Amino acid sequence: MSATKLARDQALRVLADALVRLAEGNQIERDWLIEHLATSESSGQSVTPGELLEVPEACARLRISKWSLYQLIHQRTIGTVKIGRRRFIPSKEVTRFIDELTAAGGAL
Repeated sequence: MSATKLARDQALRVLADALVRLAEGNQIERDWLIEHLATSESSGQSVTPGELLEVPEACARLRISKWSLYQLIHQRTIGTVKIGRRRFIPSKEVTRFIDELTAAGGAL
C-alpha cells in the first residue's frame, strides 16, 4: 500500500472519529482536529483491520442481541458511523462503552 493511500486512510479515520464525537453532541476544537490530522500524516501507521465493526461484530464483542445494540445506539450510548446505507460501530466506541461499564461497576 502506498504512503499516500495510508495517509489518506488515516486522515479519513480521524475525520470519522470527529464525526462520531459530533454525533455524540461533543464539540471539536479546531486545534484538536489539526493536531490529529498532522499526527496521522506523520505517523505512517498501517490500516488496522476491524476498526469499523458491522452490527453483528459489535453484538458479538459485547455479547448482546442486535435489538439491545440498536437500543444503545438509539439512546446515543454507543456512537455509530453511517456509510451509504450501512451502519458501522467504531471499535473505539465498543471499548469506551466497556470501560464506562467497568468504571460504573457493570451497571448501565
